[in-house]
Amino acid sequence: MRRKIIILPIMIFVLIMALCSCSKAPSSATLLIYMCGSDLESKTGIASENIKELLDSNIPDNVNVVIQTGGANKWQENSIPNDKIMRYLVKDHKLQELARLDDANMGDSNTLRDFVEFGTTTYPSDNTMLLLWDHGGGTVKGACFDEKYSNDTLTIPEMEEALDKGLNGKRLSVVGFDACLMADYEVANALSKFSDMLIASQNYEVGLGWDYSAIGKSLSKKTGKDLAKDICDGYMDKCTKVDKASTATLSAVDLTNFGTISKAFDEMMTDIDDEMDSSDGRLALRIAIKNSASFGANSNGHMDNFVDLAGAAHELSGHDIYNLSSHEINNEKANAVDSAVKNAILYKVNGDVKSNATGLSVYYPSHYYMDEIQEYLKICPSESYSKLIRDIFNNIPETTISYKNAGYMGDDNKFHVTLTPESGRYLLNVTYTIYEQNQDGSLGNPIISKYVNDKDVDWNNLDFTVDYDGKCFEIEGHPVMATQVDDSTDAEIYMSKVTRNGVPESFRFAVLNGLFSNKLQQVGVVLFDNDVGTASRDVFPLKPGDEIEVNGKNFTIDRNGLTLNSRDINVSKYFVQVVAVDMFGKEFKSDIFAMNK
Repeated sequence: MRRKIIILPIMIFVLIMALCSCSKAPSSATLLIYMCGSDLESKTGIASENIKELLDSNIPDNVNVVIQTGGANKWQENSIPNDKIMRYLVKDHKLQELARLDDANMGDSNTLRDFVEFGTTTYPSDNTMLLLWDHGGGTVKGACFDEKYSNDTLTIPEMEEALDKGLNGKRLSVVGFDACLMADYEVANALSKFSDMLIASQNYEVGLGWDYSAIGKSLSKKTGKDLAKDICDGYMDKCTKVDKASTATLSAVDLTNFGTISKAFDEMMTDIDDEMDSSDGRLALRIAIKNSASFGANSNGHMDNFVDLAGAAHELSGHDIYNLSSHEINNEKANAVDSAVKNAILYKVNGDVKSNATGLSVYYPSHYYMDEIQEYLKICPSESYSKLIRDIFNNIPETTISYKNAGYMGDDNKFHVTLTPESGRYLLNVTYTIYEQNQDGSLGNPIISKYVNDKDVDWNNLDFTVDYDGKCFEIEGHPVMATQVDDSTDAEIYMSKVTRNGVPESFRFAVLNGLFSNKLQQVGVVLFDNDVGTASRDVFPLKPGDEIEVNGKNFTIDRNGLTLNSRDINVSKYFVQVVAVDMFGKEFKSDIFAMNK
């Protein structure tokens, strides 16, 4: 009896220790950084700044940080050669050279494969994270733009090939992208074969990137959601310190059961494709896309072809237009996608302007670039989605949109237009532009361009009402023409053409929709990098000392910072014109109508 009493506490102790071991920190960790410097390093030294953060940090003994550098015409710091692929171990606050290799294209799968094989073989660990550093162009363009090799990139298939061969059956704890636009369904689907987690941004990233002073410390003691929280919070804190948090996004996606998302996605897309012969079905999809968060920037300054996946699915499950279809889109299928994506998001951070970003985007060609669409169809992981896109862009008539009534005053004393029923098959969005009316009654300067609000649309008859509130925007007290480029429940994003310090640029600001009032907040200048063909990795707020020109007026932002205002237009009469845009970007303009304020 006494012996049994002694054994029982021992068994309890062993059980407790076993349970504790299930959640204990990894005994070893490896961070593999594939650092393609590109013009981010050669022009601004951002890669060197991140390396300095690592060198200044206290990396625990159980963490190995291995960096491979390349892809830049010039490295600014740390005596890194430009004509070699270099491998370093971060040790005792120094870069310890591991290998000096012949130059190679960082946008080639073989270069990534060799690094992954070297890192995982030489520094095996319980917790291995691979981080790809550089520009990101999303699903179609990939990441890591090597400026020494014509900005060649690692495409998604090349990443798959590199990890398949380089890991040789091993599995990563995390794949991260310190790059823009890589938190995509297609990226996550591909990497789910090789990693337990994806950490990436849906939107463009702040140039200074992740908080490298904290990553090594977190890897030494944390995994899963705790690690994701540290990395995401560290990035947001860094963005906040430089006043660039408003559009920041970073999310951690659980890839261990990604098949649930893929299955739900395929079933929803099959259901939507069944509706493509219906004008209502096509229109329903595009309304859902329009009302969801979108990301990036194209060469015209508008949002790019990335849309929030769970947000679009949520919109699809509940919009009034779907009740018009005789074969209604199955809202259960859309709800399944919404739920599956949200359940897979381990942790995320968002700025105010992107508060409705749920953590994972999907490519959808709102803006028509045939070459890009064809490239996407080669890599699209869903046959049903590929078929849907092909069906959308097949058998396009010469005239896609026409007016049944190009402008009339309704009984509500507001301006209306009505499109023909067939127009719904190809309609992307409907906007209206307000123009000043000169004293002689002629057409004056444009004041504002906005989306027609969904609540002001009779979807049964495709009748659109202009409900203009008489407001315009000012920068430092100077009126600016503002074009709405994004619309969601939480925020309206506008773009204005300005000249900043002698350079013409696209300036963005947001109207944040609050419960009791709206708030104006600047986003900043978003640059489009023509060399790499994607949004530049950063946003640049207008700041004190910047010399601005708007509509021939010159002013300097004072030390108090930028002032944005909304005010009533200063004319008693104005003109209004509706513009219907088809899915190819072609505009169809209504009659111009004179209105009294």
